[in-house]
Amino acid sequence: MKKGKFKLNILFKNTLLFTLVYLSLTSAYSQNIIPGSERTNLYIDKLLDKKVAVIANNTSIIRSNNLDIHLIDTLIKRGVKIEKIFSPEHGFLGDKDDGEKIENGFYKSIEVISLYGKNRKINDNDIENIDILIFDIQDVGVRFYTYLSTLHYAMESVSRTNKKLIILDRPNPNSFYIDGPVLDLKNKSFIGLHPVPIVYGMTIGEYGKMINGEGWLENSLKANLEVIKIKNYNHKLKYEPNIRPSPNLPNIQSIYLYPSLAFLEKTEVSVGRGTKTQFQIYGHPDFNEKFLYFPLASEPEARIMVTSPFYTNQIALIENIAKSIPIDYTLYVKEHPVQEVKFWRPVTDYKKLINIPNVKFVHPSVSNHELLPKCQGVIAISGGTSFEAIFYKKPVILFADEYYDVLSMVTRIKTFKTLSNDITDALSNFKFDNNELDAFMQASDNHSLSVPYHQIRDDAEILSSIQNYTDNFNVIAKEFDKFYEAYANYFELMAQTIRSKL
Repeated sequence: MKKGKFKLNILFKNTLLFTLVYLSLTSAYSQNIIPGSERTNLYIDKLLDKKVAVIANNTSIIRSNNLDIHLIDTLIKRGVKIEKIFSPEHGFLGDKDDGEKIENGFYKSIEVISLYGKNRKINDNDIENIDILIFDIQDVGVRFYTYLSTLHYAMESVSRTNKKLIILDRPNPNSFYIDGPVLDLKNKSFIGLHPVPIVYGMTIGEYGKMINGEGWLENSLKANLEVIKIKNYNHKLKYEPNIRPSPNLPNIQSIYLYPSLAFLEKTEVSVGRGTKTQFQIYGHPDFNEKFLYFPLASEPEARIMVTSPFYTNQIALIENIAKSIPIDYTLYVKEHPVQEVKFWRPVTDYKKLINIPNVKFVHPSVSNHELLPKCQGVIAISGGTSFEAIFYKKPVILFADEYYDVLSMVTRIKTFKTLSNDITDALSNFKFDNNELDAFMQASDNHSLSVPYHQIRDDAEILSSIQNYTDNFNVIAKEFDKFYEAYANYFELMAQTIRSKL
C-alpha cells in the first residue's frame, strides 16, 4: 500500500467513525425490544387447562410476522380457556374519552366487565371460578394514569381470593427519567394511590412488584404475582408504543409532554383535547407572551470550547441574558436533544434555571418548529437551531463564531458590557433580507456534497441499537462491515473533500 493511500484511508476511517458516533447520538431507540406478551413460551403452558381471566384493552397486542394480533385471540388460538375479560378506563377498544363511564359488553362471546363504570374494583365473585388472572396493558409511566390503580385493585382481589396474577410486562416510554413531587397520601384517589413521583421510571411489572414489596395493598396483603419480563430492554432505551395507550395520547410526543401538560387540565388553559395534537400544545385566547428562545448547547461540546470559551458556563450565561432582555420578554430555554443520550445535567443546574424569574424551561420533546414560529428571536451560543430561525424570519443573536454570522440578520455578541443594548438593537432593527439569504444558500450549495444523509443516519441508528442488545463482537462487526460497504463511496468522497480543504 502506498503511503499517500494509507493516509487517505486513515482519514476516511476517522471520518466514518466520527459520523457514526455523531449519528448514533440522534436516537437511542431499540429495534429489538420484545414485550412480555410476545414471550409466549414463558407463560402459555401455565395457562393450559386453567380458567383464565384477562385485564386488557386495545394495547394488548402481540406483534407476529408484521401483524398485530390481540392477546385474547392469540390465547384462544393456543387453546387457553378465557372465562372473562376486564377492561380499564377508555374501554376494551380504547376508544372512550377521559372520565367516560363504560358499560359491560362482550368480545367474541366472552363477557367484558368494565372497571370504569359501576365498579372500579374487581368483584371477588367475578373471579371466584378463575385460576389465573392476566394483566397486559401498555402504561406510560405517569402516576395519575389510572391503569396503575386498576392494577392495584386487581392485586388486592387476587390476594383476597388466593388467585394468581401474571403481568405481561411492557416497556415504559417515560422510564428513562424520574421527576416530580411525591404524592401526599392525604390526596390519594383513583388517579393516584401511591407515594411515588409523577414520573416514576418503572415498567408496569416493576411497579406491581413495588406495590407488593412495600405492603401497599389493603391490610398489607401480598398478591401471588409473577412478571413475564421484557427481553432486550433497559431503562436507558427509548420505546415508542405501536398503538396509542389512550385516545388522547396519539404519539410519543404527547406521551412525553403528558406528565407536565396534564396539570393544566383543571384550568382554563387548553392542552389540545379535541384537536389532532392532544397534549402537544397549550393555549388560551389571552396568551400573547413575547419570548426569546435559547437552545442549550450539548455539554460538554468541544466545538463550543474552541469557538466560544468564555460562554461555556451556560447557566451563568442564561442568568446574564435574563437580566439583559427587555422587561416584557421571557426567555424560553430548552435542553439539547442529545443530552437524553449523554445523560442529563446535574439536577442543580435545572433548578437554577427554573428559579430565574423570567426564564421558562421547555420540555425537550417540544419541536423547534413549534417554538421558532412563535418566538421573537433566537439567542444562542451557536448551532443549527439559530440557523433554522433565519428561515422563520427571526433575528438571531450569537455568542460564538458561525459560518452564517456573515448575514446581516445575525448579531454577534462580543462582550457582556453591551449585551442589553445589542439584544434591543437586534430585536428593534431586524429586517429580513431574502436576497441576501438566497445568495448565501447558493454559495453554500456550490460547496456542498450530495450525500444521502437521512438514509445514513437511519442505518447508523439501527447499527447503534444492535450494539445495545448484544455483546457478540462477531455480530456487531458483521453489521458494521455491511454499513461500511453500503456507504464506502460517500465516506470516501467526504474524506477526500476534507483532505483537500486541509
